[in-house]
Amino acid sequence: LKGKSIRIDFDGVYMDSTVWINGHRLGNHPYGYSPFSYDITEYLRFGELNTIAVKVNHQTPSSRWYSGSGIGRDVDLV
Repeated sequence: LKGKSIRIDFDGVYMDSTVWINGHRLGNHPYGYSPFSYDITEYLRFGELNTIAVKVNHQTPSSRWYSGSGIGRDVDLV
């Protein structure tokens, strides 16, 4: 995959998520139901182990439809 653009796509993370790859903060997405993505190309270590971390801030009360938190929808590397 070296030489190609690579991104990580989240269909939704409930809620207020922050994403890192290999210790580099990619960004924060405060909304729980909308999709978002990050270009991770420049932070990948080709031929080595890569670590993706996602922090989710659980807030109470959260939603009348869903009272939990986390990655409840698909995540894709594209």
